[in-house]
Amino acid sequence: MTAASAEQQRQLVALQRVDDAIRRLEHQRANLPEQKALDDNDTQLRQTASEYADAAAELEDAQRLQRSRESDIANFEARRKAEEGRLYSDEISSEKEAEAIRHELSTIRRKKSDCEDELLEAMERVEELQSRTSTLASRHADLQGKVSQLTADRDHAAGDLDRELTNKRAERERVRAELDDALVTLYEQVSAQQGAVAVAVLDGKVCEGCFLELAPSELEEIRREAASAVPRCPQCDRLLVVNP
Repeated sequence: MTAASAEQQRQLVALQRVDDAIRRLEHQRANLPEQKALDDNDTQLRQTASEYADAAAELEDAQRLQRSRESDIANFEARRKAEEGRLYSDEISSEKEAEAIRHELSTIRRKKSDCEDELLEAMERVEELQSRTSTLASRHADLQGKVSQLTADRDHAAGDLDRELTNKRAERERVRAELDDALVTLYEQVSAQQGAVAVAVLDGKVCEGCFLELAPSELEEIRREAASAVPRCPQCDRLLVVNP
């Protein structure tokens, strides 16, 4: 049993309370709701950016295909006019040659028609992707605004807690300085064994560490020991300070 005056025992309770406050603040600091909201929105922002990049790449491909088919159609139209010009000119010397031109014209018209169908599909795809990229760009801008605001909110909340933690840690140093080294060592040993709560107050017949009622004989012995030392709870083995 470690010797301790009544004042030293009160300081032990004060140390436990400030440590409890520090743990609560550290838990709040590690689990900021602003941080969770920021993480959720940041995930959405990255996903939207990825979706926009994919849609923009598809749009570029569709626009490239559209330009290609427009060029093909223009070329087929030029070839059609040229072949029709030959067909009705004085250059044709035989029916066989005329038939070959008519066959070529049929092929040109078919290929041009196929290109026109592909062009229509490409134009529809371009329109669809332009709408999608516009929607995604708007969503991305909205999310960027939210992320910026949530970052500021998180930083503000974290700053408040950091200041409270700084004050509480300074308070802990002041309280610790009032305690004998032997008591501090004992406190830290029991704290490690008991899951952070080393000191409990005996309020009436109940230990506030384990919330069990002590027997009359146990209470008598604890009150006797508390006159000059720090007793231990016979149930949970925490350091027990008698509430006067």
